[in-house]
Order: sequence, then structure tokens, then C-alpha cells
Amino acid sequence: MGNKRGAKPIPIYGKLPANKRPISRTLLHFYLQQHAISRSAFARKMGCNPNMVDYWCDGRCVPSLLYAFMIEKVTEGGVPAAAWLGTDVGRMQWARAQERISG
Repeated sequence: MGNKRGAKPIPIYGKLPANKRPISRTLLHFYLQQHAISRSAFARKMGCNPNMVDYWCDGRCVPSLLYAFMIEKVTEGGVPAAAWLGTDVGRMQWARAQERISG
């Protein structure tokens, strides 16, 4: 899966230290803020590590499909699974997947 000549490499935020990753607030962040739910309380409802919720809220990573649907269920549709496609990280992951598929 090499880069095509002239194509810019896609940055992988996971390799950057947490304080160097760009922050882009997600719909989940605003949902939790609007409903006065702490990130740690939401993590308990989801049964996951609170750091994961921090990363999702700050747009540093995108939840797996399973977690995306769990978030949709726990928020009663307030944060639909499709919302994650609009994040920068989601777009990068989609671009990488398309590149792999197209060869």
C-alpha cells in the first residue's frame, strides 16, 4: 500500500503524543455537555475506559462500528452512528480504506 507519486501521506494521529493531536470537538462532546453528563459517567454506561470517551469527544479517534452503534443506543439517537463519518479522523480512515480497496 505505497503512496502514489505526489500524494501526501495521511497523518496518523495515533502515533502522535496526546498533547500534539488536533482537537476537534465531536457531536458526542456537545451531547454530553448539553445533557450535563460527565465523560466518566458516560464511560460507565458504555462499559468502556473513560480515556476512550475522551478521545471520541475530542475527535482524536473514531469509535469502532460496535461502539458507534452502542453510543447511538445509549444516547437514544442523540449521537447517531453516522455522525462519526463526518470527523476528520473518520474521513482519513475512509480515505485509507478506499486507497486499499482501489489498490
